[in-house]
Amino acid sequence: MKDADDNLQELDTSNPYHVLLLQLMGLPPKPPRLVSAMNSWRKDHRKEIKDELSRRVKLEGWDRKTLAPLREKVAKEIFGRLSQAERNRWAEQAKQKHKTATEEWKKEVSAPPSTCPADRER
Repeated sequence: MKDADDNLQELDTSNPYHVLLLQLMGLPPKPPRLVSAMNSWRKDHRKEIKDELSRRVKLEGWDRKTLAPLREKVAKEIFGRLSQAERNRWAEQAKQKHKTATEEWKKEVSAPPSTCPADRER
């Protein structure tokens, strides 16, 4: 762990002293965050979003610097066109991934330090 780490509350499982350091600083390690259904969906549909974004940029003449808001708008519109059952399926999948990540995080936080020599050399 470097002194200039941006996010000290992210759990570094390779460093056995990280949890202790966070406790001494009064910062509890943060559990993983729940990803929204749309963000979970958009990871698997990047090409579809990119194609629609390219089409709109050609039609409307957007500037490269302002593509992020348009990309977000396109993703929301495409996700909004899905059926309610499909959106619910993506929401349930996001909840399941969050549950799995949280369980893994709890194991890492409560586990004793690794005795593997490779982990101690980091």
